[in-house]
Amino acid sequence: MQWTKRLTGISTGRNILVGLLVILVLGIIMMAIIQPQMMALSGGLSILDARLFYTTQDVNQLFAALGDAGRLLYTYHQIADSFFPAAYGITLALALVNSINRISPQASHLRLIVILPFLAALSDYAENSLIATQLASYPALSGGVIMVSAVMTLAKWVLIIVALGAAVVLGLVVIRRRK
Repeated sequence: MQWTKRLTGISTGRNILVGLLVILVLGIIMMAIIQPQMMALSGGLSILDARLFYTTQDVNQLFAALGDAGRLLYTYHQIADSFFPAAYGITLALALVNSINRISPQASHLRLIVILPFLAALSDYAENSLIATQLASYPALSGGVIMVSAVMTLAKWVLIIVALGAAVVLGLVVIRRRK
C-alpha cells in the first residue's frame, strides 16, 4: 500500500502538532465565533453540521429562524468548514499511522483503520455540499437531498467517533508499551 508508506513518512509528532493547531484555529473560528452568532439568530437552534441527524422539517425550521442574514452567515460557515474536514482527516490519519508504527510497523491489518478519518472527511464534504445546495435553494427544499445530507452527517459523526476511539486505544497501547 503506497499511500500508507507516504503517510508513514509524514506522520511525525511535529506534523501532528501542526495539524492539531490548524484544527484548533478553524474550530475557534467556526464553533466560538460563527456558530454562536447563528444560534443567536436562530433562537438557539444548532446548525445542521453539529446535529447527529435531521429532517426536512428541521432544516426548514432552522433556515426560517435564521432569516436572510443567518443563512448568509451559514454560507460563510460552510466556506470555513471547507478546510476543517481535510485538517481533521489528515491529522487523525497521521496520528493513527504514528501509533500503529510505534506498536508494530509490520501490522498491515491495523492500517485499514487509517481509512476511517478520510471517510469521515469525505462524508463531511458531501454533507457540506448538500447543505450548501439547500441554503442556495431555500425555501424550495428537496427532501431527498436533505435525507442524503442527514445520512452523510450521521456517517461523519460515527466515523469520527470510531477513528478517535481507535486513536485513543492505540495511544494507550503506545503509552503502556513504553513502561
